[in-house]
Amino acid sequence: DAGGQEEEDLISEVEYQQAISQYRDPELSIIEKTRFYFVYDWRYFELDIFEKPADQAFILELEHLPGEDLSGVALPNFLGQLRNVTSDGMYANNAIARKK
Repeated sequence: DAGGQEEEDLISEVEYQQAISQYRDPELSIIEKTRFYFVYDWRYFELDIFEKPADQAFILELEHLPGEDLSGVALPNFLGQLRNVTSDGMYANNAIARKK
């Protein structure tokens, strides 16, 4: 996150289908994922597990304030070895959707 504000709302199946038909780039695949929300060591995390593309690694997001020192943050050890991919463009939704 580049300091922007993110809003997430539930939409109906009809609204989803209308948006897909209007805005979907035919060169991109639809990403299907399940998002889990949890608190670990007093921090709020979001974990995305991908159904499509099936070979996509899961993505863990940590919500934090801009400029906040994250050096002492404990990451969930039950997820195994984690790697910071914040600046790695291949983990952006657009790059993931380009996988066929």
